Amino acid sequence: MTIRQVGDITVVSPTGWLVGGEETDRLEDQVRELLANGNRRLVIDLGGIAMMNSLAVGALMGCRQSYRNRDCHMVLCGLNTRLARMFLITQLTLVFELHETLEAALAALQQTA
Repeated sequence: MTIRQVGDITVVSPTGWLVGGEETDRLEDQVRELLANGNRRLVIDLGGIAMMNSLAVGALMGCRQSYRNRDCHMVLCGLNTRLARMFLITQLTLVFELHETLEAALAALQQTA
């Protein structure tokens, strides 16, 4: 997982599989730490994720809710075709703000206060 700053927006880019194990825990812990340290705008770039299961989706939903509860913003980007289809079929497209590219996600967050 890589973490970088683009202005005041943090980009977290996990890689591999998010299937509810150590990698999912690491992502959740990192997001909690960012929020505790005052981060207000977060992009989770899923471009490096090959597979995701319901445990990982639940973790992302918890992260999203934590950001919303603090009037902060979290968006997802870079979903591969398989993940994009899963988000569409399960109607997660109604829950998460999704962007095809990191650039689009950054542009959307730059318009938030």
